[in-house]
Order: sequence, then structure tokens, then C-alpha cells
Amino acid sequence: MNIVLWVMMGSVLGVLFDIFTPQPLRGGIVGITLLSVVGSILGGFTSHQLMSTALFAFNLESLTFSILGSLCLLGMSKFFSTDISRFHKFER
Repeated sequence: MNIVLWVMMGSVLGVLFDIFTPQPLRGGIVGITLLSVVGSILGGFTSHQLMSTALFAFNLESLTFSILGSLCLLGMSKFFSTDISRFHKFER
């Protein structure tokens, strides 16, 4: 049950991230959704390991970690995919 919830939450966050991001990431909506699902699952498993919660039972801690994991992975992807050259434009 919990893993299904993580996947659903990751999918929703991936779609929302793609809609509200001014410059979408490469890979389109499918790539962003898959990346978000992976981050969500990693966050959920991290919660399971840190707090010794039940893996297949619903709990709010694992859902929170799932959301944070998804947002962290999407944020890192956005950070590392930006064009660094636009930050170093010098005017003469």
C-alpha cells in the first residue's frame, strides 16, 4: 500500500513540477515523472530505514519523506541541468 502511494505521489509531483517550471527539463513530462517517482521511492525507503516504520502500512512519516525525496531529486536535476554559461556573461 505504501509503495503504491509513493509512486502515485511521485507521479503527481512530477506532473506538477513540469507544469509550473518556467524552463522544463529535458526528457519531457515522462522523464520528469519517472525521475520524481524514483525520488519518491528513495525517500520512502529512507524513511523506512531511519524510522523503522512498516513498509506496507500507511504512515505519515514515509509519505513526508517520499515527498521530500521527490522534490530533492527534481531540484537537483533542475540545478545540474541549467546552462551555467548564462551566469558568467560579462559585459564590456
